[in-house]
Amino acid sequence: MFDGDLDIIWVNAFGGNYQILINDGTGVFEDETAAFIPNEVVGDGIDAEAFDANGDGVLDLYLTHLLGPDFLLLGRGG
Repeated sequence: MFDGDLDIIWVNAFGGNYQILINDGTGVFEDETAAFIPNEVVGDGIDAEAFDANGDGVLDLYLTHLLGPDFLLLGRGG
């Protein structure tokens, strides 16, 4: 993240889970989910947003969940 290449934050509301794929700059994507999302964050995701929620200059991730609680992951957006 933050290298100018488009990356993917994937959510799946139908029995899947959250996933983060990082572009290596050549259009090849590597699964880097474990580096950004803790194992205990699971569920049917319906949206993901990356923004600076606490004003510290570091992107945070906000993951919304279909039937359970949402997750705010401070400092996890890159």
